[in-house]
Amino acid sequence: MGNNPVRMALTRSGTESRRARGLVSGACAGLPEALVDDARLLTAELVSNAIRYGTGHIEMRVQAAPDQVLVEVLDQSIEEPKLLPLDPERPGGNGMRVVEAIAHQWGVTHFPNAKSVWFVVR
Repeated sequence: MGNNPVRMALTRSGTESRRARGLVSGACAGLPEALVDDARLLTAELVSNAIRYGTGHIEMRVQAAPDQVLVEVLDQSIEEPKLLPLDPERPGGNGMRVVEAIAHQWGVTHFPNAKSVWFVVR
């Protein structure tokens, strides 16, 4: 896939989604705006989940090519994100449904005592 990945360590701060979206914007300079917008939105979802539900260190990687973007968010939890049932009474909880709806592909890669949640947008 295109260039070498851009990497960034993240903290468990409420401002990290904004910083992560900025990394995506920089890594995707020159790509179509709609592609970058989708990547930024889905990045915010994955980073928010890693901060809220993950454990340990969080790292993000972005790899941009002319026709697609791969974003990975790694943390030290082995628990996979869940697609919760739709519930109009529940505020939130639909982030992974957004990822599933917009991403060309997404998944989870397991490592010993860690995981990477990733998506590709085209």
